[in-house]
Amino acid sequence: ARASSVRSTLSVNAMESPLPMSNLLPHLSLARQFAGFSVLGLVNTAIHLAVVVGLVEGVAVFPVVANGLAFACANVFSFWGNSRWVFRARPTRQRYARFLLVSLLGLAVSLGASALGESRHWHYLAGVALSFALLPALTFFAHRIWTWKTL
Repeated sequence: ARASSVRSTLSVNAMESPLPMSNLLPHLSLARQFAGFSVLGLVNTAIHLAVVVGLVEGVAVFPVVANGLAFACANVFSFWGNSRWVFRARPTRQRYARFLLVSLLGLAVSLGASALGESRHWHYLAGVALSFALLPALTFFAHRIWTWKTL
C-alpha cells in the first residue's frame, strides 16, 4: 500500500511540477553534444597518433612534417564528425574556416599553457595537463556558439 501511495504522489507531483520535462531538453542536448564532442576528440587523438607513427616509422617522414600532416587529417575528420554526429549541421566551407580558426586558437592556448608551466618551472606535463583541462570546454563552447551557429 505504501509503494502505491508513493507512486501516486510522484505521479501527481510530476504533473504539477512547475518545470515541465521540455525545460530539461536543452540541458540534455547540451550534455549529449559535449559527450559526443569528447568521444570524437579521443578518436581524433588516435587518428593523429596513428598518422604520425605510420608516417615516421613506416615511411621515414620527418616527425615535424608527420605531425603537421597528422593535424590536417585529424582536423578534417574532426570537422566532418562534429558536423555529422555532434552538431548535426551541414558541413560548409565557411564552417570549416571557423572550425580551423578555433582549432588554431586551441593550439595557441595549448602553447600558452606550456609556456606558463615552463615560466613557473613546473614539470612539462603540468602545462600539458593544464591544456587538457582547459581545451575541451573552451573549444566545445566556441564551436557550439560560433562554428555551428546557423549561417
